[in-house]
Amino acid sequence: MKKADNFNPGKWLVENKITTQSRLNEENSDIDAAFFSSPKTAPYNKVLDHVKSNENKKILKSFTDTFPEGEPISKSKYWNWHIKSIVSDGTYIKKNWVSISNLNENEFNIYGEKAGFEDEDDEEDYGEFDIDKEFEFAPNSAPYMKVLEIIKSYENDHVLKSFKNSFPKFDPIDKHDYYDFATQFMDDMSEVVYIKSNWISMFDEDIFDKAGLAF
Repeated sequence: MKKADNFNPGKWLVENKITTQSRLNEENSDIDAAFFSSPKTAPYNKVLDHVKSNENKKILKSFTDTFPEGEPISKSKYWNWHIKSIVSDGTYIKKNWVSISNLNENEFNIYGEKAGFEDEDDEEDYGEFDIDKEFEFAPNSAPYMKVLEIIKSYENDHVLKSFKNSFPKFDPIDKHDYYDFATQFMDDMSEVVYIKSNWISMFDEDIFDKAGLAF
């Protein structure tokens, strides 16, 4: 077979690796976003069925010892239990939770209410809101261009230039690196809630309403 003109196998391998890694980054970002926007609780029996599917008596006992029977299970408590009792693979845990908690319109929670669905005419009630917890569970990375738009909204040339010098163009940006960068330019600690809300806003458009920051 005639060798293709100008074909560089070494270059092809490098470019293929970059493309594959980019695709993996996008997939992980999608999983993070799905986990973050998924319901904060899931019915006990639905999580129990998933745990039983492992066919592991030790894991099942750990589950029944940890969660009161019949009570809805919170996302954060499920996360902490899963890390300690099964595996610490965050992506695996997130996929499990999204699969478990996203009920269809015909499924009901233990109170006989449709889970995850609200009447459009009802005023949104976000209940007790904790920005620190929301930020903790927000996706750990975001696309460069999305973060760049947030930085541009500062309308500060010095901050914008510093951002461009600090982060490689088009590389995904880590949540904690963003936080460390943004806090350098705070006037006082009250701005922390805005910094965290800005990050979350890339995945949840209602965050400013939830945090009481909407005008």
